[in-house]
Amino acid sequence: MRLCITVSLLLLLSTAQGQDWNQQWISAPQADSAQQVWFRRTYVLPERAMQATIRIASKGHYVLYVNQYNVSTDVLTPPEAGGIAVMHHDVTRFVRPDTNVIAVWYAPRLPLMPTAKQLSLCFYGNLPDGGRFAYSTDSSWFCRAANVRTTAGGSEAADGRSYIDDWKAPSASILGWQPATQKETGGSDRAIDIAPIHPAKRIAHIYSCRYFDDSGTSIAYRFERPFEGWVRLTLRGMRPGDAVSINGQEYICTGIPDEQACRRFTTAFYDHVMVSGPPSFSRANIMNIEGISIEDYTHRSYLY
Repeated sequence: MRLCITVSLLLLLSTAQGQDWNQQWISAPQADSAQQVWFRRTYVLPERAMQATIRIASKGHYVLYVNQYNVSTDVLTPPEAGGIAVMHHDVTRFVRPDTNVIAVWYAPRLPLMPTAKQLSLCFYGNLPDGGRFAYSTDSSWFCRAANVRTTAGGSEAADGRSYIDDWKAPSASILGWQPATQKETGGSDRAIDIAPIHPAKRIAHIYSCRYFDDSGTSIAYRFERPFEGWVRLTLRGMRPGDAVSINGQEYICTGIPDEQACRRFTTAFYDHVMVSGPPSFSRANIMNIEGISIEDYTHRSYLY
């Protein structure tokens, strides 16, 4: 484990706005600009932390997990900052007195651009005996391609067969994972600290289908009203490898009962939804379809 910098320096830097960011960056080797990535690292603390914080910077979106708890509960975290967004997450309530798994699901922002700096994270805090700890992202982190790609058109393409249920759990196998590529500290990238009170996005409403038009292997759905957000589709009776399209969003089926297809890091405006599949596909394969409306709101807490 690598000591990143002293906690006092971290706290000093956290008050700066628009500062130069010289933290340690990592990226997934051989991942192209469209690939979403899973990162993870296990840290062992000698006792339960009195206070623990994760400071994370990224040029993309992410979901942050600590011991499998979703810490970044806002939609499309971090918000648009006009540069590298830096956020502080109070994770004290999620930290254990022994093994702690920190995991991040990273997704590139649009427009898609190659970057050697996908993620920079520091896990730091105070122990009951007065000691302090601080660990930074480095080549000891593991990563692997997630089962989803962000498309240049602003959608997502997912292969359900490649999803790993326990990818963020202590029990996850390291088979198929590889060390992250480490970018040495340095450079002059501009970073913007996101204050506890900031514009954010959240799920506002879930709409049910109002009516549909079935034309065989394509079904057109309309909801109660147009909305910006996601469509969540629940499927049954699909075969492994069947491809389903939801207004251009692509999903490859696993064949398990009641599998779901839904965006995660992109949104779209929906007036209607066209769902299509292989020649054997019909409305009987669709158990449920939901329109998930996402709205702007003001986040007002360090507890994301």
